[in-house]
Amino acid sequence: MLQLLKIRIKKFDIQPLISNWLCLLSLWNLDRAVVRINT
Repeated sequence: MLQLLKIRIKKFDIQPLISNWLCLLSLWNLDRAVVRINT
């Protein structure tokens, strides 16, 4: 029972982290694209 809970918590912890990373990556790529267009 405890093990299942731990796994579930891990899954829930990892998912927002991944989505946050994806958001950061896309924002970073957008910034780079804007810099390329401006220069």
